[in-house]
Amino acid sequence: MDVNRLSRGEQIAGAAAVLLLIDMFLNWYSANISGALSAAAARFGVDTSVNAWQSFSTTDLLIFLTILAALVMVGMRVMARSANLPVSLPLVVAALGAITTIIVLWRIINQPGPNDFINVEYGAYIGLVLLIALTFGAVQAGGGVDTMRAEAESLSDRRAGGTTTTGADPLPPTGGPTVAEPPGPPPPAAPATPAPPPAAEPEPAPAAPREEPAPPQPGDDPAGPTA
Repeated sequence: MDVNRLSRGEQIAGAAAVLLLIDMFLNWYSANISGALSAAAARFGVDTSVNAWQSFSTTDLLIFLTILAALVMVGMRVMARSANLPVSLPLVVAALGAITTIIVLWRIINQPGPNDFINVEYGAYIGLVLLIALTFGAVQAGGGVDTMRAEAESLSDRRAGGTTTTGADPLPPTGGPTVAEPPGPPPPAAPATPAPPPAAEPEPAPAAPREEPAPPQPGDDPAGPTA
């Protein structure tokens, strides 16, 4: 265990969580009585003030859960361990702290019971301040508001991507017959290659001109030579 591993934000969150746990045993509300009722309550030893455990039915459990988450975050850092969670521990503590802070602020504005009969005591105000400090420390431990916003957006993107499938055909419903899809049109036939034109026949060579016999000359025997 090494306390020096704690960042400034983790130190703030851890100290606020311890003080908030102590504050839950202080007076958060009291009954607005005076005169004879106050004297009678003091005479019989009736405590007209209540702490956080006595005032709420579920808000006190939410406050304790926020304290526990902050202490776990600090303890994991001190022991150099990491939690196998889809988000970081500072983001969990900051979210719980923010929600609890809003609820406690509302219970201070609109306290349990009739507003004219119930007084808000110092414990409630101290608890509100400590919750704000715890939330601030968790945000600082997580790297700041921008880093936590980016982490929350990344988580929402992963959830959205896990519920939808891309590039896959939907499966047919089970429990009933499936209808086969009709075959698609046949692929177009390849265009026929035109046949080459027939070779041209060679033209016949021109006939040689016939030689005419020479005309008879004077003195020639038309019967021809005789033996």
